[in-house]
Amino acid sequence: MQPAASECGQPVPSWPPLRANTMVTVRADPTHWIDFGCPFRGCVYNADGEPNSTASGNFPFHGYRKYSLILRVGTQIEEGGTTNRSFRVRQSGPLEFCVNDDLLSDNTSGWGIYILVDESNAP
Repeated sequence: MQPAASECGQPVPSWPPLRANTMVTVRADPTHWIDFGCPFRGCVYNADGEPNSTASGNFPFHGYRKYSLILRVGTQIEEGGTTNRSFRVRQSGPLEFCVNDDLLSDNTSGWGIYILVDESNAP
């Protein structure tokens, strides 16, 4: 995933919208980092974001870690990272990958993300 012009890029390319009750597991490669543009490379993080942080009002996803991977399906928001993160989709919609960043225009590099989708319990 590379930084986009808005906190959430396009839905995952070539994937149909997920159905309600689909199980999604996402993990980002811990060796891939985004430089978020702070002076002296002070904000370079993998998908876990800034450790022990909580994003405030100038970040798009308040209450989640700063600079972390955020997953969105419709209005459902889940925080991702470098360990397997599984969640059940509550509503149908496209899977979006988002970046919890207060300024996207200064970002460089990207994350590698692995996705596993299990629709065996989806209607």
